[in-house]
Amino acid sequence: MEMIRRCLFFVLLMLTVTAVKAQSNWSESFYTKYTCANYAKYKPFLAVIDLDNIDYPLLNAALFYETNLQRKRQGIPTLKHLSALEHVAQGHSQDMVEQNFFSHRSTVQGKHSMVDRFKKEGIKFSVCSENIAYNMVYPVENKSFYPPSVNGGYFSFEYKGEPLKVMTYQFFARQMVRQWMNSSGHRKNILDKEANYLGCGTCLMLFSNPDRIPRIYGTQNFCSLLSDSENIE
Repeated sequence: MEMIRRCLFFVLLMLTVTAVKAQSNWSESFYTKYTCANYAKYKPFLAVIDLDNIDYPLLNAALFYETNLQRKRQGIPTLKHLSALEHVAQGHSQDMVEQNFFSHRSTVQGKHSMVDRFKKEGIKFSVCSENIAYNMVYPVENKSFYPPSVNGGYFSFEYKGEPLKVMTYQFFARQMVRQWMNSSGHRKNILDKEANYLGCGTCLMLFSNPDRIPRIYGTQNFCSLLSDSENIE
């Protein structure tokens, strides 16, 4: 009996260690450790997004780096991360999901405009802009999803065409940034030479209808601060 207890304890210990290793420990300090050129060396970016346990700081960081990658390709200085901007962006993405709207104009009292949201966070800026988007997320490795282009305009679970790739943190971020880059107004914000700070935020939208594929809402907030220091009240 004692041997069984010891075996069970060992198994539980191994499971606990595995779970800890599987968790991402992304932190603010990592923004100075990684760049858009090498961020994928941090292996959790290559993990499949688990809808039951999304690591939002990690996903936000992937969007940040993929955005800077676009600027680097154009020979434009990359943006610095600002935690206050990420907080604004995360809040707006979450509000869009919880209040069921998709707009730069929020339905939340005191946060109606982007400027309202910046001021609420105490950010003193000279230039600011915002991108929003949402994209489907296909998180199940043993289940195929097929594109709308060959299925009557609808995403499908079991129809024709080449299956869509399962989305890792890096892959999802790359797709969303590409979506923004294909829109002239959003592209302009991403490549704005006057902006020098960026914060990104994301939030999952689930549907009661099982035939509707989950989507993730994303927000990018850009700004140029009034001084070189993080001029946050």
